[in-house]
Amino acid sequence: MYNVMIVEDELMVRIGIKNSVKWAEFDMNVVAEAENGYEGFQYFLQHRPEVIITDIRMNLMNGTEMIRKIRETDKDCFIIVISCLEDFDLLQDIVNCQIFCYLLKATMKISDLEDMLRKIRKKLDSESTGFPKAEPEKECDLDAAFRQWLQSDGDAAYAGLADRYPALPPHPKSLFLYRANHQQDSPLSDLHARFISDILVRMLPHSATLCPDGSVFVQLSDRLIEDPEKTAAEITSAVTKYLNVEILCSHKVSGHLEDSLKEDINSYLLDSMPYQKHIDRALAYIQRSYRKDISLSDAAAYCGISPNYFSLLFKQKTGESFTKYLNRLRIEKAKMLLSQTDLYIYEISDSIGYGDLAYFSKIFKQQTGLSPSEWRSSPAGRP
Repeated sequence: MYNVMIVEDELMVRIGIKNSVKWAEFDMNVVAEAENGYEGFQYFLQHRPEVIITDIRMNLMNGTEMIRKIRETDKDCFIIVISCLEDFDLLQDIVNCQIFCYLLKATMKISDLEDMLRKIRKKLDSESTGFPKAEPEKECDLDAAFRQWLQSDGDAAYAGLADRYPALPPHPKSLFLYRANHQQDSPLSDLHARFISDILVRMLPHSATLCPDGSVFVQLSDRLIEDPEKTAAEITSAVTKYLNVEILCSHKVSGHLEDSLKEDINSYLLDSMPYQKHIDRALAYIQRSYRKDISLSDAAAYCGISPNYFSLLFKQKTGESFTKYLNRLRIEKAKMLLSQTDLYIYEISDSIGYGDLAYFSKIFKQQTGLSPSEWRSSPAGRP
């Protein structure tokens, strides 16, 4: 996976480039975004991207200065310049800096940029640039780890999470919860979610934003926010300026995440309708697999979420624990087999996932008040 950095002072252009290109198709991943050349050079030293997409005319340090400084360190990375006709005088300064291509903002299409990235990918695959390929942080992994932390023992667990995911602050001192909804009550698209996530990080520096689903955003900062209400209002205004989306925000200050705060976050997550898909997927899995020796951990892994979070979510949505639901399903199947077949009881026990006949008989009696043989000979067990 090749690293990409975008340097552009216009927020909407930067977000547009990041969200419009299908980076995975080029084996690329955007690891850094900067709004001026100074930030861009610092991020370059930190991430060493193989590909840089940059504007020219910016504050603090323009693109030409940044490119010259980068070339003093790295002669091999690919640089794509995106700028305006009036920047031609600045381009003269970097004519010898091995720019891969120049694209004009006024006429550029995303397909033009993708054509350049495709060419770069071929060159990167055939030539060694001296940099190791970097694996991207997978959002789904990060979100799953975050949810697991919510169910864990606080500070120590967070430290381990931060070690695995450098994008997280060393320890959250401020935490914002955002609930985003279309004003038409329609679900948010993936593009909307990515846009909102970018806005949150841009508006609240030194933070990391997690998107557990398309409508709930959890933002962690390593700094105490002096005026959280003002910050929340500014972020809300920035989002609604570009999207027809309503943002609801609550803020917490935390030296460590107490149980009440975990519950608050979980209530946001659990109230979100997109999570119903996890339970639907789990229920379908149980219907197909109840004959096997399956566990809560198996179902959670199938759904791609942590066991602790899956347990909480499953009970919230079904009203039963995973074990109780599975036992009830199996006993209903056993009752049907007892009524409609001549199978031996041990055969029925095996066929519904109970390898232990004594345990099957115990669960059956708990739910029906009768042993399997008693139930088969009772009026309820007759076809």
